[in-house]
Amino acid sequence: MNLKRLLKNFDGLKSGVDGELLQQIEHGKKAGKKVRLLDLGCGFGKLSRYLADLGFEVVACDFSDTAVEVLKSHSSNIEALVCDMTKGLPFENETFDVVVANLSLHYFCEKDTDLIVAEINRVLCDEGVLIGAVVEMREFKLVEGRFDFVELEPGFYMEDGKKHIRFFNKSDIIRFFGVDAGFEFEHLENAIVEHAGGGRSAWEFVVRKLK
Repeated sequence: MNLKRLLKNFDGLKSGVDGELLQQIEHGKKAGKKVRLLDLGCGFGKLSRYLADLGFEVVACDFSDTAVEVLKSHSSNIEALVCDMTKGLPFENETFDVVVANLSLHYFCEKDTDLIVAEINRVLCDEGVLIGAVVEMREFKLVEGRFDFVELEPGFYMEDGKKHIRFFNKSDIIRFFGVDAGFEFEHLENAIVEHAGGGRSAWEFVVRKLK
């Protein structure tokens, strides 16, 4: 996610991923409270720390206990915990105003993806938003010659016999994150998303929980 645009575009009308984050912060200020945000798949916490600095009350989760310990050691103002998303999210209903999942939802089979998205919907407050980025099918075309891929189900592959990854086309985005999953789209675009020092072709999206 190109969150650095936030600092450049704070005046005027906002749109897209960064605009949605700004709107959430402003709504919180008007209500006299911090906005609670869950960062799913936080890694070592670079994005979590940035979001906390913006003013969100951040809870960060990752499958890696090493990553979570590193984040805890650097950021005492962020609640960080180890979480396997396929086992459900360890939070009460309607706990968060915003969930951010930056390149963390494309590692799962269809059944697990449905479960995770349902859990995200459950922990979001009424009209809360999910802001996400997942790799798109065009990325597969760029890398398929560099790795050994075995397709396990449509769009979902085992990479080099050890890693799983899903590549999304537009219909997949609508199927997993649209009305059938309890959300409505506010923003959807192709983007090059920063990841591990490089860029990946991805879908960026903002969806709002349906009433």
